[in-house]
Amino acid sequence: METKVIHMLFLCSFAVVPRPSINATTVINKSVKTRLQSIVRRIERLEELVPQIKLRHHEKVNQEIKLLNQKLVFLNKRMQMADSHCWRGMFVRPPLW
Repeated sequence: METKVIHMLFLCSFAVVPRPSINATTVINKSVKTRLQSIVRRIERLEELVPQIKLRHHEKVNQEIKLLNQKLVFLNKRMQMADSHCWRGMFVRPPLW
């Protein structure tokens, strides 16, 4: 019985050193502050890039309009060929030279 008591005293004799307490509000404040700073940086970057974004969008729209115009011209030519009476298509025999 004495050995059990000695053993218990031995286990309990180690001093528990508490960690220094960290205030939860300071951690939350730091977290919120860093998030806010990153959001502000992102907004500033977007404000700098707005003119470039508008220019790129305008260029892309112009390029798409040009491509659609080319396709429309091509399809218009094909429709005129299909409507014409003199269209021969692929049913003409090749020359036998």
